[in-house]
Amino acid sequence: MKKINILLVLFVVLFFINKIPIYSQKYEIKKITLYIVPINSKEGFDIPYNRIKAYSSLKITIKHWVESAILSKMLYGFKCETIAEINKDFRVLCIIHWGYKKEKIYFNKYGHFLYNGIACKNDEIWEYILSFIPDKYE
Repeated sequence: MKKINILLVLFVVLFFINKIPIYSQKYEIKKITLYIVPINSKEGFDIPYNRIKAYSSLKITIKHWVESAILSKMLYGFKCETIAEINKDFRVLCIIHWGYKKEKIYFNKYGHFLYNGIACKNDEIWEYILSFIPDKYE
């Protein structure tokens, strides 16, 4: 009976440790994945944010730690500079892998984006994401 109780307590502790953001897991990006629909094309007009993966024709994975650190600095303590009017025409899905967690940012072709459910515009982040997109997809 004691073994069952010990196992149960151990399970509960491990479960909650996995849910608690640890500093190194929260602020060190492991990789960045971009799903891209050609930005200036009229193909797939009015793409909803939850369907970008299905419409995308290019996937880019960034694992270089310097590039990840730059984005991490931009997102750490991020506050919306301006709240943007968002339309349905989303073109880029950016999945940020923070340790065990994933965070998604959805960009439209004007640089406005959804981040944690808030529509924002930040030119610095948009220019950073555009730097990874090949010219023929812009």
